[in-house]
This record gives sequence, C-alpha cells and structure tokens, in this order.
Amino acid sequence: MSLIVGALGLSVIAVIVVVVQMRTKQHKPDGTELAIVAEIPETAIFGVALALLGFFMLIAKLRGMDVGGTDATSFTFIAVFGIVLVIAGAEIMLMSFIKRTIAYKDKIVSFNSYGKSREIPWVKVTGVSVQPLSRTATFKSAKESISVNGKREEYVKLVQVASEKIPGVVASDDLGKLLRRLAK
Repeated sequence: MSLIVGALGLSVIAVIVVVVQMRTKQHKPDGTELAIVAEIPETAIFGVALALLGFFMLIAKLRGMDVGGTDATSFTFIAVFGIVLVIAGAEIMLMSFIKRTIAYKDKIVSFNSYGKSREIPWVKVTGVSVQPLSRTATFKSAKESISVNGKREEYVKLVQVASEKIPGVVASDDLGKLLRRLAK
C-alpha cells in the first residue's frame, strides 16, 4: 500500500513540475516572430488523458479495487505503470505547450520540451530535407539541425518564410513540394 502512496506522491510532483515548467519556460511572443509552429492541440488532450489514467489506476488500487490483480506484485505493477503513465502524459503536455519552432526575419529557432533553444540563421542553412510522404521538414546547418512539424496553418506560414529566406539552390524543390502537400 505504501508503494501506491509513494507512486501517487511522485505523480503529483511530476504534475507540479509540468505546471511550473509551462508557466516559466513557455515562449512569450514579442511581436517579431514571422511564424510560430506548435503541436496540434489534440496532442495535449492525449497527454492529459494519459496522466488521468495513471492517477485513476493508482487511486483505484489505493481504494482497494482489484486493478491489476490482488497479489503483492499487483501493487508493484500498478505503482510503476501508474508513474509511467503520468510521466508520459507530463512529457506530452510539455511537448504540446513548450515545444515551438519560430521563424524570425533572420533565423529559425526551435525550443524543445524543456525550453532549451537551438537556432540557425537563415544564411547558414546548408540544406533542407523533407522525407517522401512526410510533413516534417529538417533545416540543416554545419552545426545544427532543426526538424519542424505542427499545426497546419502555422506550419504553412513557416514554410513560406523559409522559401523566401533560403536560396532555392539550398532548399532544392523540397520546400515547394512540402508547400503543395500542405495546401491539400
């Protein structure tokens, strides 16, 4: 039983960390952005559902329901599985609310799920690749690469900005193909 209480405590801490991260690490627009690409909102709903399922399993086991069985190992299984679900949901929520790719007039900047940024000036982009049947574009420089995908409307804006900022020789026709694919 104490294993379940401990798992609930860790799960609550994970949710608190996510809320704090979302409030402190989320990009605040300053008006100079030409395009901001984020995950689709449905992704956040999936993260919340995973976290809620983890909490439900832990609370149900704590209340004596036969979730995962009745033997001693079922408590370990539910504790570990509940924590995994809550942490997976927390990571998905971070990805949905913090991860961004932003096009500025002189560079492209990508923020990961934890708010760490990477940037590539447009003039340093040495290649753009788009895999067949994929919507993800990867912008490459000598030292960095940034992969972009997200909400369609915002993504179209970013691809249009990239098409204007990156010479056609560097991007070949990949950005044009991607723009046509997104327009469908």
